[in-house]
Amino acid sequence: NNDRYGNASSGGFNQWFHRNIDMGIMREMAGVLSPPGATGTPGVLAAWNHSNPGNYNPNNPVNFYGGNYHYNPFNYFNNREDITRRDRLFGDISLTYKINSDFRIRAAYRKSLVTGWYENKVNYILERSGRQTGTRAGYATGESFFADDRYELIGTFNKKVNDLSFDIIGGGEIVNISDKNITANTRDGLYIPDFFALSNSIAAIQYSNQRNNEKRRAIFTRGSIGWRNMLFADITLRNDWYSTLPANDNNIFVKSFGASFVFSDLTKQALPWLSYGKFRATWGEVPQAVGPYSLAVTYGVNGDQWAAVNPATNYVTQTTPNGIAAANIKGATQTTKELGLDLRFLKSRVGVSATYFHASTVNSPISITVSGTSGYNSKTINAGEITRRGMEVQAFAKPV
Repeated sequence: NNDRYGNASSGGFNQWFHRNIDMGIMREMAGVLSPPGATGTPGVLAAWNHSNPGNYNPNNPVNFYGGNYHYNPFNYFNNREDITRRDRLFGDISLTYKINSDFRIRAAYRKSLVTGWYENKVNYILERSGRQTGTRAGYATGESFFADDRYELIGTFNKKVNDLSFDIIGGGEIVNISDKNITANTRDGLYIPDFFALSNSIAAIQYSNQRNNEKRRAIFTRGSIGWRNMLFADITLRNDWYSTLPANDNNIFVKSFGASFVFSDLTKQALPWLSYGKFRATWGEVPQAVGPYSLAVTYGVNGDQWAAVNPATNYVTQTTPNGIAAANIKGATQTTKELGLDLRFLKSRVGVSATYFHASTVNSPISITVSGTSGYNSKTINAGEITRRGMEVQAFAKPV
């Protein structure tokens, strides 16, 4: 049995980290420095896995005392700082106009905004205290922005005629999604030790700037009919248009049907301990599309650039993507069937809900590996069938 690189956790500890290491002693040794060099070279962080005695050099302490491949983990984490901040703002505002007692119109705006920021710092003492660790002093930072804006216009009709109740809604939705991020990090160390700034990078900084935008439009309607608040049936129709699908075939039409029976209204005398009981069954579809910029070949812009005499002929280098989408790629639908039972007892203070579900997606957009001789490593196609089935049970209790 050879773990080695095959397992990133156990393989790494077995090959590079002795099993008899006492972590208590490692904690006590954190921050301990080796003797300085004979020529005034500062000491390095002492390590358990130092080199062979033959590598001892009085002028260069790291040759013998430095950590070989690995640091004392307490030294490593004590000399780097990773800060992450994430802020989220979400909410909605709506305006409802009541035309009459049966019909009303509602306009709504919903927003979800998520911003993020991070900063990573690696102290210089790690760089000068390790042998073959690959760790350099450095600084990295980045920001991210995600916004989801939704506009809705919905009409609602409610009517009750004798024992029958009718509920109908219809409307449209506009969804705009914007996802942006920018990251940058130093390379090959820092000119001035522990001065954490991108401009202090020894080599040209490495950076990335990505922008993704996605739009979706939809119209939908839902109708429901009820009888004596005991029997219910409903149907939903929805059509979505996606900016991420081919322009000539970018819509997905889905539908769903459902029925429920509140049988507890018929068992009040026979089962007085049953506060509420309902059977329910649904059959529905959920649309599935591909992500932004998955259709056409998009080229990343590199940092390499050079100018010509005429600014109109300035150049930058670009890279081809590793993946490509099939020419006839399209969206898919997930079909879900559910059967459920809801029960409540003790004046609805205790209850249980059980649901059996079966979900299947056919011809889902998936990525497959292709030969590198094609110029790409992967291709997105419509293929396969993904099936999920199972049982969900939930219980609740309210204190008296």
